[in-house]
Amino acid sequence: MQFSWFAPTPFHATLMGLFFALYVIVEPLRIWFGYSGNLREKVPDLAACFLFTLFPQLFACSYFALIQPRLGSGLTAPFELGLNACAALLLLPHLPLCRAAAAAIVRSQAAAFFLLTLADDVAEDEDGDDAGGGWGNYVEGVGSPIGGGGGSVAAASGRSGVLAGAGASGAAAAGGSARRPASREGLARAA
Repeated sequence: MQFSWFAPTPFHATLMGLFFALYVIVEPLRIWFGYSGNLREKVPDLAACFLFTLFPQLFACSYFALIQPRLGSGLTAPFELGLNACAALLLLPHLPLCRAAAAAIVRSQAAAFFLLTLADDVAEDEDGDDAGGGWGNYVEGVGSPIGGGGGSVAAASGRSGVLAGAGASGAAAAGGSARRPASREGLARAA
């Protein structure tokens, strides 16, 4: 085994110690943020895992594998290049995987939020708060967003709203108001 020893300058000795300390402290945090972010579906934790993978971990591996032996900043063993290159190769897949997991969680949470607002609109419609408005025109596609069409569906079901897909004409056929307010504030004023 061949060792190279160079007398490190105080700057290089400090830099080497700083990178090693950062690597040792941040690696457990990076793994924990990735694990907890994935299990609890927390995007900020996955973002922390992504950033900790990028810096200081990949940067430290690059420093120890490529820069340290050329700068002569301390004891350099022959296996350091291979060891740090393998560590960097194991860290590289984490970048696209963290990004893909965070994107999937954002899509899932956005869909859950949409379904929650849709359920709220259905509940409001069943209470009679929303006469012919809401998401029904968009979800079912029976009526137009402006309020036309869908009257026979609403009249046949005996109610207007989201599940029936009734527009303003459907609301009028079901006994509601023929005028559809433009917003929730308009709904509050109309009630």
